[in-house]
Amino acid sequence: MNLPLVRFDALYVISDLHLGGPPGFQIFKQGRRLASLLGRLAREEPDREVALVLNGDVIDSLAEEIDGYLAVDRAETMMERIYADPAFRPVWDGLAEFVRRPRRYLVIGLGNHDIELALPHVELSVRRRLAGGDPAAEGRLLFATRGAGFACQVGPARVFCTHGNEVDGWNVVDHEALRRLAARLNAGLAFDRASWTPNAGTRFVIDVMNPVKRRNPFIDLLKPEANSVFAVLLTIDPAAVKAVRDGLPVVTDRLRGELIKRGLLAADARDLEAAPPEAAAAAAMEELLGASLREAIGAPAPGPDADALLLEIEEDVRRGRSASEAASREAVEGQLGWWDMIIDRLQGVPKEEALRRAILDWIKDDRSFDITTRDHTFRSVMERVGPGVDFVITGHTHMERAIEVEPGGGRYYYNSGTWVRILQLSEDLVSDPGVFARVYEALQARSMAALDAAVVPAPAGGTRPLLLDRTTVVGISAESDGVIGRLYHAVDNASGEVELEPVPGSEFRRR
Repeated sequence: MNLPLVRFDALYVISDLHLGGPPGFQIFKQGRRLASLLGRLAREEPDREVALVLNGDVIDSLAEEIDGYLAVDRAETMMERIYADPAFRPVWDGLAEFVRRPRRYLVIGLGNHDIELALPHVELSVRRRLAGGDPAAEGRLLFATRGAGFACQVGPARVFCTHGNEVDGWNVVDHEALRRLAARLNAGLAFDRASWTPNAGTRFVIDVMNPVKRRNPFIDLLKPEANSVFAVLLTIDPAAVKAVRDGLPVVTDRLRGELIKRGLLAADARDLEAAPPEAAAAAAMEELLGASLREAIGAPAPGPDADALLLEIEEDVRRGRSASEAASREAVEGQLGWWDMIIDRLQGVPKEEALRRAILDWIKDDRSFDITTRDHTFRSVMERVGPGVDFVITGHTHMERAIEVEPGGGRYYYNSGTWVRILQLSEDLVSDPGVFARVYEALQARSMAALDAAVVPAPAGGTRPLLLDRTTVVGISAESDGVIGRLYHAVDNASGEVELEPVPGSEFRRR
């Protein structure tokens, strides 16, 4: 369907800034570099219509001290703190400079860490900070915060920008609930905290990741894209995960489905504890732990045959005991519950070795850093996009991408990566216990600054930084010979100014 769209001569996209958190709790550190880039984009090519899209997770309210899972009543105070934080202030100054220039348009999209930007009083706060009451700048400041993404044209090419969390089962945002909340606020009604249901990813970050991050800051640089992150968490802080295990439907639903499939849990059962503990432990180990870590801890201790145990439970129920009492035979027999079985076995493996094996499972056959990898986000988003869209741009995964959707088809996909710290652990650092000992020492750093300074063995000898310094920009530009898309890395030159270096293999041209 050919709807009329706003048209630009050039479009730049960045995402996943995660501006949020007090000092020492921040994963963004490139304020000066981003401010330099924003100044450059504001000044260069003054005769062209240029747009900058912030493609979600601009701020990070989940890193802030908010009451509950959504900042509403104190949202303006939170925003004022984020504006003034020395690490973030250069970014807001740069964005203000950009949008106040003629022919410069700023589009703010929504992710899953910054959903407060969809609330009317937060949007007003951002408008005041960036446009400063300038009506022309106000007109060039666009909010794409309704869950529909942002569509535009660059020259004759159609472009669609979306964060990508909408295809992530952990982090789907309920935009209808956000709309209802915005309507209540506009109508002068109070925020009913009990009515807000956070998604699993939000609960995971606030209830699990934030407490663990205070003691092990490196964990915040891992993305919970797969269950293997649970294995990593279990090796460093099992109590934190255990405390909320039943509140994470992404995990409990998967375990419940496996137990039902094996005939060890009734189809309508809602409580995992209703399953025989040995069977539940075996299923949980298989679903949450990778092969290497499972090998280290061994299989669950042999228990009664599953069918025989089920018959015993049925007999107990027939005699008048409740199903939950019958299934919890370990309480009578002095055995451990299924969750405690896992933790007990993990404690039998040295912590360093358990973490090494968990990370080894996490990176096994990993191609996350290959820009051509057709990951889940690529596949799922492209299923939702019509054939008339020439360039599709996402974020969310923190992994940059540049993909020709079909050879010769003239359609292209980009992921704008991130501007936060990235932890890249390759197999050469993890497969050898001796080498990993030095990595483990680096991971023990108790602050982000210490992680920045940490080094690990380099493949060719010597050392390299533990963290990867890579800040990504997607550029789409209308040129005389077609519309050209590229990935860029923003890098600091010798004079301290920022330059955009094209990423090899990322250039696509739509003629």
